[in-house]
Amino acid sequence: MRPTRAPAVLFTLFLVSNAIGQDALLQISSGNSFDTFGHAIAGVGDVNGDSKADVTASSLNLNSGFAQVLSGGCGKVTAYGAGCPGAGGVTPAMIVSGCATPQGTLNLAFSSGPPSGAALLFTGLIQTAVPMAGGCTLYVAPLIGPFGPLPLSASGAGSFDLALPGSVTGLTVTLQAFFPDAGVPHGFSNSGGSQVEFE
Repeated sequence: MRPTRAPAVLFTLFLVSNAIGQDALLQISSGNSFDTFGHAIAGVGDVNGDSKADVTASSLNLNSGFAQVLSGGCGKVTAYGAGCPGAGGVTPAMIVSGCATPQGTLNLAFSSGPPSGAALLFTGLIQTAVPMAGGCTLYVAPLIGPFGPLPLSASGAGSFDLALPGSVTGLTVTLQAFFPDAGVPHGFSNSGGSQVEFE
């Protein structure tokens, strides 16, 4: 009998604040299977001089370990609204994570989209709730876009990094993804909205 390896497990560290409730200020996922990122977490004061308290998170693993300082000033991402289902009644989702700061990086992770389909990203400056065909709702205004198409895998998933310019300080934007879907009469499904407030 041949030994089998346990399935890969990726870990995610959520940095939260008691001041704002359960919203994650920052979400970082380990890129290594069986990593222990977030094994120890400690406040370290203002390391980068931005007047915000920073934290350090460490990783221990069999061959090496490391510690990473995480800036306490990463903006805020808030999900709102509900997605609209596509073929088979499946509702796609968009999760926005990363550091919403000048020259930071945001990650857009799509799931439950049309298999081997595409996502079209729309942005705006405010939240809205405009009824659309098929009982769907547009959550961003004024409507800017689309950006894409962003290709999805055979399972309807995709992940894309957005490198942010240096001029986003104090800006608030809204994001929503739409998915062309021939399996529904109105021709699309969509995610809920996400509001990003840049530090």
